[in-house]
Amino acid sequence: MNAHTLKVLEYSEVLSRLASHAQSEPGKERVFALRPRQEEAEVREECALTAEAIELLEHAPPDLGKVTDISPVLRKLRMEGAVLDPEQILSLYANQVAVRLSRAGLRDPDLGLSRLAALAASMTQLETWEKRVKVSISDSGEILDTACPGLRVARKRYRQLRGTVVERLERFIRGPSVSKVIQEPFVTSRNGRYVVPAKGEYHREFEGVVQDSSQSGQTLFVEPLFAVGLNNELAESENLVEEEIRKVLLSLSDEVRGHREALAANLETLAELDLLLAKARFGRRLGGIFPVFDPEQTDLRGAKHPLLELDRSTECVPIDIGVGGEKPILVITGPNTGGKTVALKTLGLITLMVQSGLPAPAGAGSRIRVFRSDE
Repeated sequence: MNAHTLKVLEYSEVLSRLASHAQSEPGKERVFALRPRQEEAEVREECALTAEAIELLEHAPPDLGKVTDISPVLRKLRMEGAVLDPEQILSLYANQVAVRLSRAGLRDPDLGLSRLAALAASMTQLETWEKRVKVSISDSGEILDTACPGLRVARKRYRQLRGTVVERLERFIRGPSVSKVIQEPFVTSRNGRYVVPAKGEYHREFEGVVQDSSQSGQTLFVEPLFAVGLNNELAESENLVEEEIRKVLLSLSDEVRGHREALAANLETLAELDLLLAKARFGRRLGGIFPVFDPEQTDLRGAKHPLLELDRSTECVPIDIGVGGEKPILVITGPNTGGKTVALKTLGLITLMVQSGLPAPAGAGSRIRVFRSDE
């Protein structure tokens, strides 16, 4: 179909309404890229897929709301040694969860959804990697102690050292010799060092390193000399924790790096599934059907303009309209009140919708012919 035809018949508006029924951004992008098929065999296949999706809505359709466009992450993985951050790994993980649930939900042969089952089965699962991510990264992106033994040990050591530093400083600020120069009785941190808030005259009572000061200058955040070695040890321990975290992320990145093509193919299939389910929801919202295919004629019974039917504030009057077969010419007459245009757009838009695999608002007994752009 040429661009002018699509524009005049407001095909883009149908796609906008259809997109609201997609769950994911990749699914929405697939909606806006949708164009009518022109070969009858292809149209029949698209309609059959949508029909299966409508049936799936009556059972347990997969949740595709967390599927995202992972293309930027896959591009990063092309670089040898590139380390994904937790958010990027979780985006891959979310897509793989959708893969697993889609495959599981469509595996039952009793559903009779052979086309959707084949589509889901074409996707690649990464079960071992998925399980590793589950025990390594929380939903909020935190690297868990269960990610690896080295991280668990390093974090335990860090927590012990931190407790020692804080406890020593708390005892220090409660001491009678320095309490008079302590601005507030609490331990805080500045520049990654644990310090105490002191008054300007603190140096008369103890030696230390000033790490920061308040905006007014009345409070100095001081690292007592005895705490310098402890803070150094704590910093080294923190670096070890960060190194263990990096090892976890590198390992998860390396494990999935060789599956880039499979993950890209999975994304395309998930977007296609989302498109098909969006078509199903849209068709159900319209109360649409698939007319019988007829190579000679289009004969719509009780047809409604799809956009007017979706606009609940406007009464959409159904019409019978047909062309082809024994009626090679369609003549519409009447006063200039807009009815003729609506009738023609109803015929044209329903044709475009069916050739896009979308159920159309028409009644039982309707027939439709597949048109090509050169006709």
